[in-house]
Formats: sequence, structure tokens, C-alpha cells
Amino acid sequence: MECLPGSSLPARLSGMGYLVERIGESQRILPQAIVEHVTTTAAGALGPITEGSTAKVTIRITHACIATVFQYEA
Repeated sequence: MECLPGSSLPARLSGMGYLVERIGESQRILPQAIVEHVTTTAAGALGPITEGSTAKVTIRITHACIATVFQYEA
């Protein structure tokens, strides 16, 4: 099976008595997209908008989510 880093599934399966062993990692394109909001800084460059910021969104960038996944054998 494949799980995203930080997934609790391998530990939960181990807790249920399954022998779960990490055997590798790879990358997958996830079905949901990543959306980034950027703003123009005082210097005129583009910069990320931090959480809780009231900065105006200059550009909204949407791209595929390519993520590292861990591979397990049970």
C-alpha cells in the first residue's frame, strides 16, 4: 500500500496486529490541486501570503500536487 508521510494508517494497522513494513517510497500525482495565493511585496516582487494576512491576492496559482508517498508491505 502507499501512504502520504504522516499518515497514521501504518501505525493503526500495526496496533491491530498486522505486520507492516516500509519498503520504499515513490511519487504520485494526487487528484486534488494545490492552490497558492501570492501578493506583490513592497519591493515589487511576488511573495507568499501568510495565514491571517490581509494582503491583497495578486495571483492565484493552481498546479498538480506531486507528492512523495511511502510504500508499505503487509
